[in-house]
Amino acid sequence: MKALTGGIRRRLAFVILLAALIPASGAIWLARSMVEQAVERFYLPEVGEQLDRALGLHTDLVHETKANLRQQAATIAQSAALANALQDPTGEQLKQVLGSALKEYPALVTVAVNQDERVLASADRGKPIDPNLENELPVEVAVGDKDSAQLHATFAAQRQRFAGRDEMSQFVSAYRALEKRRDIDEGTYLKAFASLLVVTMVLAWLVGGLIASGAVAKLRNLALATQRVGTGDLSIRVPDSGTDEIAELARSFNRMVSEVEVSRARIDYLQRIATWQEMARRLAHEIKNPLTPIQLAIEELHQRYDAGDPQFKKLLDTTVEIVDAEVGTLRRLVNEFSGFARLPSAHLDVCDLWDFLRGEQNQFTLLKGSGTAERAEGVSLPPGVELRFEIPTGHALAALDAQLFHRVLYNLIQNAAQAIEQQRAGKGTVVVRGELAAAGLRIVVDDSGPGIDPSVLRKVFDPYVTTRSGGTGLGLAIVKKIVMEHQGRIEATRGPLGGARLCIELPQTTTFASNP
Repeated sequence: MKALTGGIRRRLAFVILLAALIPASGAIWLARSMVEQAVERFYLPEVGEQLDRALGLHTDLVHETKANLRQQAATIAQSAALANALQDPTGEQLKQVLGSALKEYPALVTVAVNQDERVLASADRGKPIDPNLENELPVEVAVGDKDSAQLHATFAAQRQRFAGRDEMSQFVSAYRALEKRRDIDEGTYLKAFASLLVVTMVLAWLVGGLIASGAVAKLRNLALATQRVGTGDLSIRVPDSGTDEIAELARSFNRMVSEVEVSRARIDYLQRIATWQEMARRLAHEIKNPLTPIQLAIEELHQRYDAGDPQFKKLLDTTVEIVDAEVGTLRRLVNEFSGFARLPSAHLDVCDLWDFLRGEQNQFTLLKGSGTAERAEGVSLPPGVELRFEIPTGHALAALDAQLFHRVLYNLIQNAAQAIEQQRAGKGTVVVRGELAAAGLRIVVDDSGPGIDPSVLRKVFDPYVTTRSGGTGLGLAIVKKIVMEHQGRIEATRGPLGGARLCIELPQTTTFASNP
């Protein structure tokens, strides 16, 4: 059993793992393709070339700007006006030349002429460099042919040109660094995705194991129950809660075992009844034969006596009465045994059970109205016993042998009436009620008598078991045999009226083929 359930658990776990592995493998392959395509779209060689070209343009522009400013400073330093102004010892002419240079070159911020580390003259535009908008570019060149004189010029270039070049340079550097890490990043992404999928698969394995354990436990219960049924234990049932296929299988198993249990009980009972019938037949035969000679002998003795002794005559008369009464009782028993032994099999036809009960109600009503309360079946209703029928409206089809079921109903009503007569001075109530049941149709007979002794409740349907004096114990046995031949069942309990309740359940049907 352990090997069986262990194999099922492993197979279920393997199936769940395989179900997770197949899409996971496809997902990894798809993720790798998507990452490679994304990387190839992002790291295009043309993008790198365009970035290098853009950076080169920015760099050339900056160099050109610096060269232009240096050229402006050289032009000022080599001008004839500046050379002539250097001849003026007062320096006024030099200041004028430097002021004119400020006006001529808008990028010029300050300009000065030094000689031997002494400032000869200087000029500025009147406002300092704005660091947010301008970059400072100092230029120093020699003035004319005099190596001792130097022109110090400070230019203001647009900061945007230099900032754009720096930003572009940083971006290109970062792009090249990323491009170098392309393979590493691609592998990292794939490893991360694969790790996530592995974790998902492990979780799927664990969850699958839990699910498989529940399913295996249910299958183990079914297997154990099947083994017990194989040994003959039909009382076993398995839990059938849930809505899955295994729960449905468990419910089917329980229904099957219940049906087998009922069928076995029916077969066992019918076999026992058949045995009792054979015994009753033999017993009736053995008892019936000597009854007539006994009765004839005692009657002849009574007739031949000449009444010489009055006391003996009285004793003889009493003996004849006793023998006649007991022979009558024995004949009644013989008749009951013979009737039980010759009990026919049921021949079933579809009829309306409620109409059948209405017919029985009418017959008993006529029977009570006649004042005799007696039928050929031997049913007697004491005057103090109220018989009431409660029959639903509508129709309820069942397969019945009407003649045999008459006997069932009369036996039950007679038992109830006799129980009331013995225990309650003949006053009480018997109720016959028809009901719809979950398994089909139900006939309930309740009485207000003393009920059935719990000690004999389980065997009350066995032959020769009776709870009242003078009973043969065959009535309920006959009833149960007939009910079982109708594919029904009967049970005895205590009823709401305080007495016994006999409940018969029959299958409801729409069509039925008569027995041959």
